[in-house]
Amino acid sequence: MSSDIIKDILQCVNCGIKLNQVRRQWVAEQSEELQQLLTDWICKKLEIDEAVCCPCYSLLHSALESENKSRRLGHKTVCLSCGVSLNQARKSPSLSDHPEYKLVITQWIQPHQVKGLEFVCRRCYTKAKRWYEKNNIGLHSKDCKEDVRIKVEDLGYGELDIPASPDSQESSDEEKIPDKDLQPNSISLNTYKRAADSSSRCVFRTCRYTDRTTPPRSIKERLLLDYSFYLPPHARLCKQHQINSHEVWRELVDSTTITDFTAAHIENMLSILKNAKCKFFCRSFVSNLKQDDNLCQYFLGIRYEKYEEMLKDIEPIRKRVWCVQKALAMYLMKKHTGFSAEKVANFFSVRLKVFLKIIHRVHAHLETVVASDDSYVAVPTVGVDNREEIVYHKA
Repeated sequence: MSSDIIKDILQCVNCGIKLNQVRRQWVAEQSEELQQLLTDWICKKLEIDEAVCCPCYSLLHSALESENKSRRLGHKTVCLSCGVSLNQARKSPSLSDHPEYKLVITQWIQPHQVKGLEFVCRRCYTKAKRWYEKNNIGLHSKDCKEDVRIKVEDLGYGELDIPASPDSQESSDEEKIPDKDLQPNSISLNTYKRAADSSSRCVFRTCRYTDRTTPPRSIKERLLLDYSFYLPPHARLCKQHQINSHEVWRELVDSTTITDFTAAHIENMLSILKNAKCKFFCRSFVSNLKQDDNLCQYFLGIRYEKYEEMLKDIEPIRKRVWCVQKALAMYLMKKHTGFSAEKVANFFSVRLKVFLKIIHRVHAHLETVVASDDSYVAVPTVGVDNREEIVYHKA
């Protein structure tokens, strides 16, 4: 269970308090002595985008000036999962009485925080309970007879005791809970990378700007097609980085190491690729009509030379229909093939409301043209709800 999938908040790396709306000090901006002391406290390598709260920052400076270098916490009653203060939120039952839920929550927090994990907020407790029941981890505290000691990586000061299910007693080699039972359905792709699925910061790890927005679909498509890089739904870009620059995107790809994808990520990637393919086909559709007359006859019901003549007739409404070539193609395809409005709108990558407005304007204009041009014929077709519709085209 990757922490960047679950957490989308900025927490104090020492005490775990949520920092989204409080003053904080960035670790990368501090002295080497303070960084080294903080590293000793939390027993892990510091990341460039981590921060500490002001109380912990003051305690770090006090520890540097004193002989006592032991770890101190600026906030002691904190939900280590989401960072909310337990003085202001409902507290969960003791996790010692529910080791199966505690095991789930340990996957959401940093290894150095496991030792102090005793209570969380009610919301995170309920979330862990639902996740446990949904994924059927297989730990049943009522039937347990033995203790299994699970070692937490990089945790130099203790181990986590949890009860084991009777199934774990069948073999002496099964002293640890299998990793596959603790991980969500995910797959590692060697040729693709992705940004963290978090809305709390820009996807560029060193960025400190707060004006974050959802990346445009065009940027998502370009990164996926040109750089094999995926921006998840919760990823955010600041306005300073929303530029189409090869150097900027290459920097993002090279600085990212996340290669694990969930089923939801892969489905979203396929949706982006499908939309990009539709856009490419739509852009080349009109030009392909000229090269392949059979294609024009199949989709529009007329030859390409007649299609060009009709384009000249609807030229006066160019400013009202976005693109006369596509507008006429949409109108003729809808009337000739009998496809639903939704299907044709998706084919041309336009919203249904816009599509209906365009073909209505084309049809209304052609009605005025037909009155003064004998070369047009009105062909009845079966439209929506089996109602008869009229399509105009050159004879």
